[in-house]
Amino acid sequence: MNVLVRLQTEDCYIVKSKKALQAPGQLPGVGLSMTDLCKRLHPHIPGIIGTSTRIYDEVCKFVCYSTFKNSRRFFTHRLVDGMPCGKGRICFREKCGYYSTALPPLPTLPTTSATTTTTRPTYYYNYNAYGSN
Repeated sequence: MNVLVRLQTEDCYIVKSKKALQAPGQLPGVGLSMTDLCKRLHPHIPGIIGTSTRIYDEVCKFVCYSTFKNSRRFFTHRLVDGMPCGKGRICFREKCGYYSTALPPLPTLPTTSATTTTTRPTYYYNYNAYGSN
């Protein structure tokens, strides 16, 4: 994971959209079309279209393509969790299956009880208080 994070450019982590696309409580790909995602991933390419094939659906991928001067450019991308991958299924963590579009529950963290520190008075005893031998 450390290597993957290091390979990404700073632009990868910048949120460019000011509008939230996600439906509350739903996976991020619910209601997002491949063409809309292509336009967001490649805003500089006019006329870009998103499509998929049965083989790509099985591995939760899709293709963005554009025709420019009688030449086609293709870009392969991963489907976002919640996007359809054929036959009533959706992608979730790069696997196509019959999943719920609701967000999975957040993990519960163990709760710690508050601890109270009690201090005891320190007593000093002088065993030779009445003189020495």
